[in-house]
Amino acid sequence: MERRGHERAWRGRGATRRRTPADEVRAVRALRARRAAGRLLVALALCALCTLTGAAAVEPATLPARPAENYAVIAHPLVTSSGVSLAQLRALFRGARRTWDDGTRVVLVVQAAGSRTRAFVLRELYQMDEAAFKRYWIARTFESGGGPTLVSGDAMARRLVGSIPGAVAVVPAAAVDSGVRVLRVDGRLPGAEGYPLTAPPAAAASPPAPGAP
Repeated sequence: MERRGHERAWRGRGATRRRTPADEVRAVRALRARRAAGRLLVALALCALCTLTGAAAVEPATLPARPAENYAVIAHPLVTSSGVSLAQLRALFRGARRTWDDGTRVVLVVQAAGSRTRAFVLRELYQMDEAAFKRYWIARTFESGGGPTLVSGDAMARRLVGSIPGAVAVVPAAAVDSGVRVLRVDGRLPGAEGYPLTAPPAAAASPPAPGAP
């Protein structure tokens, strides 16, 4: 009898307790609390990320502006002219004037599309955009033949001008060396007050904001 009583007591302690409605309510509340806490953590993380991204997007606006840049008119060392007026320079580059004062044929050297110098020459000397420049020289070639010699960049323009008699080009003043002759424009050299071939200061290009196309 005593042994049977012990067995019944052991089976009673090992039996699984049934969940009551109150237990179900507590479990649901605990689950909702955990979910709410998870949503709160996600929201806080997103706020922190937006703050960091916004700060990074604002920083490029503080980049310094690019300083004004002078452009020099360079010619072959044997060119006898010491300078030209801005109107004469435009006539040279547009092919309206084809010889120097001593009769030497003018050889135009122009940088290929995509460089800052090319953009400056088209704006200041031709007063055209790329499409108009190409149409202009197609027409000039049919009328009188010839056209500018295109080079890859400023260094190549400088080397070519130094080696071809009568050659002329425009390059940044900082790219000039002793192998070429620098011509005055309107009586002024690059850097002098009132020198006409000066690009105004330009704001440095800002990188696109994160997520921008």
